[in-house]
Amino acid sequence: MEEIRFVIADDCDVSRNLLKKIIHAFPIYKCVGEASNGDELISQVLIEKPHIIFVDITMPKVNGIDAAKDCMSLYPNLIVIFITGHNNYALDAFNMAAFDYIMKPINRIRLISSLEKARQAINHSNKLKNAYPQRQGEKKLVCRREGTIYYLSLQDIIFIEKEGRKAVIHTRKKIVETNETINSLLVRLDSRFIQSHRSYIININYISEMNQIGDSYIVSFNDYSGKAYISRKNFNRVTSYIEKEVSFELKNHLVNNS
Repeated sequence: MEEIRFVIADDCDVSRNLLKKIIHAFPIYKCVGEASNGDELISQVLIEKPHIIFVDITMPKVNGIDAAKDCMSLYPNLIVIFITGHNNYALDAFNMAAFDYIMKPINRIRLISSLEKARQAINHSNKLKNAYPQRQGEKKLVCRREGTIYYLSLQDIIFIEKEGRKAVIHTRKKIVETNETINSLLVRLDSRFIQSHRSYIININYISEMNQIGDSYIVSFNDYSGKAYISRKNFNRVTSYIEKEVSFELKNHLVNNS
């Protein structure tokens, strides 16, 4: 397997060095960047495109939670592992689908276990890409349900929702159920998808409107009756992400037609 690249974000030099020392015992992992605040983390992720980021929460300028959200918006496949001395942000981390939440002082065995799970997730994603090669422009999501393998075009997927222990994938043509988690599906999707709620992943290209109902927002889609939800905590992140994607597409259109 190719090396796994990671970035560490922590405003404490001692904490960063300790984390690097533990991880460097395993040659497959390579530190490609360090950051002492949230702004630096976002810059490092844009430059290095790592597989994993290890993030402290209480940092100057942009805090770790907000910086990690921005990074995940840019790269949905990014694995985020929080390493912090505060336990009161665990729910925020869960809502944004962080891969893990490790308390300081770092327990070496706990960290190694998390690294191994992350390695397996990355390896699984790479195996699927290699096992089912796609021609350029034909991006598909490969998923399984008992003895059936589905090949779903990403452009046909409207949203995905968690239902008990399974995930339900709503497409333009059919509804598919799989025993995989929505987190395992999210890492194999592209930038048109964002996790809007701990139980929902939405394709921003199909959104027609969002309506506030209590503390949540109901999402309606073009030519589809099914509804998804955006949590109150994720609303600003989702709308900001949509605006960034629209701006990017508009800029590309102007450049290509100039």
